[in-house]
Order: sequence, then structure tokens, then C-alpha cells
Amino acid sequence: MRAARIYGFGDVRIEEMPDPFPGPGEVVVRVRACGICTSDTLRWYIEKKTASGPIVLGHEPAGEVAALGSGVTNYRVGDPIFLHHHAPCGCCRRCLRGDYVHCPTWRRSGIDPGGCAELVRVTAESVAGDSFALPAGMTPERAALIEPLACSVKALRRGKMKEGSHLFILGLGVMGSMEVLLGRALGAEKIFGADFHPWRRAKGLELGCDAVFDPASGELGEQLRDANEGEGADLVVVHPTSGEALEAGIDCAAAGGTVVIYSPCAPELSLPINPHDLYFDEVSLVPSYSCGPDDTRAASRLIASGKFDTTKVVTHVLPLEEAQRAFDLTAAAGESLKVLVRLGPPEGALR
Repeated sequence: MRAARIYGFGDVRIEEMPDPFPGPGEVVVRVRACGICTSDTLRWYIEKKTASGPIVLGHEPAGEVAALGSGVTNYRVGDPIFLHHHAPCGCCRRCLRGDYVHCPTWRRSGIDPGGCAELVRVTAESVAGDSFALPAGMTPERAALIEPLACSVKALRRGKMKEGSHLFILGLGVMGSMEVLLGRALGAEKIFGADFHPWRRAKGLELGCDAVFDPASGELGEQLRDANEGEGADLVVVHPTSGEALEAGIDCAAAGGTVVIYSPCAPELSLPINPHDLYFDEVSLVPSYSCGPDDTRAASRLIASGKFDTTKVVTHVLPLEEAQRAFDLTAAAGESLKVLVRLGPPEGALR
């Protein structure tokens, strides 16, 4: 089979690899589409992941079952399937609390070798813990948005998003843009956004922002309060990984509000905070890492029902041979949102 292997930041190569075979409780999936996540293009993250050798790009695949391991009875060959690259056990103390990403099984499970491969092996933990049959008629391009949308579902849930909330999104890349649509679907009264890139600010308005701001034009907190009757936002989601962005996010929160740290920051980053202001304003600082089975199923329902239109955020669908360009477009953070890699011909809906 062919796969897109990444040797270092900006170095993606299409290579032949051995076909995977399923062990007990496992399945092999023929990938039809795979999204490129922004985290796939973080330099520090890529350098860490490739320090011991190349890895296969991507962790947002969608496809159909190609082979079954012994003991798998809930799928048949040809079934369309969602597969999460991590999955919890569902029965440990962490899982019973809903803290799925802290389950030891979650970190141990995975897909082999990675999403941008023609075939992937799904571990038994992932088959049992967070895979499910896709709704009839869902295209691979739509199904590949389940995992990233689920991450946004979790982020807004952890941020205590409520109907009537004022939502402020720092960074209008694909995830921020998805949260504009999701915020509207969940009943946000006002949605504001910020991004350095004019194309993305314009896209934010197109998708439903009430106002968008350029961080280069002045303090974001001042711009937000000027546009929102002197108030900050009930929920602030910070996508950029810089200390400056996180500090700006805290400044943009209203009293009683929540600031969600959405993206993984470099391990050496430190953040000065003022506990006095956080205390008296009762501002919560909450990280949101990945997603769990409840989030992936909620995301699938939103996409299948049409409440979340994936076509509004998918800007590029490229063949596997152009995986390098898919990486470059995502890393550039310019005039693109979700970039998908298609593996095989565009055959329409999964069965």
C-alpha cells in the first residue's frame, strides 16, 4: 500500500509500505479520505514525533472495513466506519468520570500506521472503545470531519457554552471556523472572532460572526468590548499556541466567563497570570484536549442531520500524491480551512 510519511517539518513523502493485517479484535480499514489537522503541522510537535523516525501523516480518516480480525462480530467487510485514533476502556475511574483522554487505554490505543495510508489497522481497544458504523449515505469527505468537529464539541462543552452565550474565538482557522458554525447551532447570541489573516476574517463573517477583529489593529479586549456594549465574552476559545494569544484570551473574558485553551502549546511555554483578577472576576481557565466517544457520536449526529454543513469549511480535497501540498496549505494558515486528502477515486457516499 501507499502512505504519506513525514520525515520532518515540511518533508512529506509518498512511499510503499507493507499492508497491515488485523489481529484478534482488530479491523483493517480502507481509507477513502483523511483530514489534515493543524496539530499535524506544529513544528515542535512534528520534530518530537519524528525524532525516532518517519511517521505517517494524519489522524482523521474515514473509510470502510477491508478485513476483520478474529472475534470481531459487529462489522462486516465493506461497512463504512468511523475510527478514532484513540479510544478509552469505558470502565475505569477516569472513564466513569467522563475524563476519557486520561484513561490509560486511551493513550495506548491507536491506528497503524496513520490516517494518510491506503490501509490502516485499528487496534482492538479502538474498535471496542470509539469506532462505529457510519450513517448510510455519508460521504468520506463528510465523515472525515467527525473527529475534528468532536474536538470542538468537547471544547464548547468544557467551556460551558449555553444558549444565549457570547462567544469569542481567537484564531479563525478550520477549528475556529467550525466553532462559529457550531456556536450558532448551539444557540450563541453573539459570536466574535479574531485572526491576523484578512481572508480568514472575511470567512468568519461569512460563516456567521457578528464582528471580527485584527489583532494587529489594537488590543483585542478593547476591540471586543467596543463591539459588545462594554462586555467581554462568556466563552473565549484560544486556538493560537503563543503566550500572547492566551493572555489576550484571558483579557477578553467577561466576569464569570471561561477561557478554553484549545491547542497544544510547546512544553517550554510559560504563562504569567494574575490570580487576583482571575479570583475576583471568577474567570475559569480550562484546557480541552482531543475528544471522547460521547463527542464523536454527537459530531456524527450533527453532520448526518445537516445541522453542521461540512462543505462550508472544506476548502481543498487533494489526492494522496499531493499530501505535501495538503501539509503546506495547512501549515501556511492562509487562504484555506480544512484540507482533505482523498485516497482512491471520488466514489461518492460510503455504502
